[in-house]
Amino acid sequence: MLVAPIAKRQAAAGYHVEFASGTGEYLPDLRALGFPVTVLPVTRRLLRPSHVTTVLALYRLMSQGRFQVVHTHTPVVSFLARIAATAARVPIVIYHMRGAWWESPDTASAVKAGFTAAEWFAGRCLRTSHIFTLNDSDTRHIIEKRIVASGEVTCLHSGAGGVDASRFDASAIGDDTRRRVRAELGIDAASPVFGFVGRMVARKGILELADAFERVAREIDSARLIMVGGLLASERDRDTLTALEQKVAASDVLRDRVVLTGMRKDVPELLAVCDVAVVPSRFEPFGMTMAEAGSMGLPVIAADTQGAREVIVPGSNGTIVPVGDVDALSDAMLTLARAPDLRRAQGEAGRRRVLEHFDEPVIQARIEAVYRRLLAAAGP
Repeated sequence: MLVAPIAKRQAAAGYHVEFASGTGEYLPDLRALGFPVTVLPVTRRLLRPSHVTTVLALYRLMSQGRFQVVHTHTPVVSFLARIAATAARVPIVIYHMRGAWWESPDTASAVKAGFTAAEWFAGRCLRTSHIFTLNDSDTRHIIEKRIVASGEVTCLHSGAGGVDASRFDASAIGDDTRRRVRAELGIDAASPVFGFVGRMVARKGILELADAFERVAREIDSARLIMVGGLLASERDRDTLTALEQKVAASDVLRDRVVLTGMRKDVPELLAVCDVAVVPSRFEPFGMTMAEAGSMGLPVIAADTQGAREVIVPGSNGTIVPVGDVDALSDAMLTLARAPDLRRAQGEAGRRRVLEHFDEPVIQARIEAVYRRLLAAAGP
């Protein structure tokens, strides 16, 4: 979901693209893109003996493939891949940093220190030609911590290859589709609807959202909340979703007003029946769901994370509230629930901001510019 737009654009530009990936429920979708896929033994956990096997497998792949560019994603595997790429003498190695652990409020200080040391070592001692970041905060910290020089990092202002604004376009979704989705979810056409899209883990603030919405529903009986998402096979937090389900089932207020859809692929259609998007994450390096909701013309309420500060201009296209502040979250939800004209104005501003800053062609142009510069400097 995150890397496919980049690969498609590169293939169209004439690059030969291959994937190396671990297993998982999305592997069939990855193969369906039509690119060669090598499946490797991979774990996202720190300090595992199996990492040696991963490095050796990557080294063999890179040595045999003679790739000009290796573009890595996710922190642990990116570290291992840069060891392999350095040993295989790959000319260009790009690290796509999908959020720095030193920003995470839920991560222990010792882990943050270890992560910072590992990033410094990889940036200084392993082949790291360039780093892509998702937000200005990570960019600034990379330079301040001297992980790489300022000219070797580019902020993409995006969590993936950009927002597909043609897919996330409310005007492309007809009234019949909206009525069908509302009927499927049991939502009346007059109900003010809040929408959440994301992994069902504590870090996404889903329990705080349930508490905030309970207050909203007590004041606005017709309000509804759609929560779209589930758990990946590799997810470590498997308890929070159970806690959420129990909270909803036990509450007379939430039971008939919260819809848990599970994993869905028709996210634009689900957002099309919402009036406001809510992203209460405790840690969000960018927040593609914020940008996608903005592309759908929805105002966004989000907790104060790096991602929220990238996407939302408070008062223009949404609202930013303190992390974990249930009262502030519910106040913001109530304000927008009662102000349809404000929702409309902020939604229109959100769509304009996405087209200007986060649309796929905008982000892909930034990536392509770095590729061309690095390839030109590397020579034939």
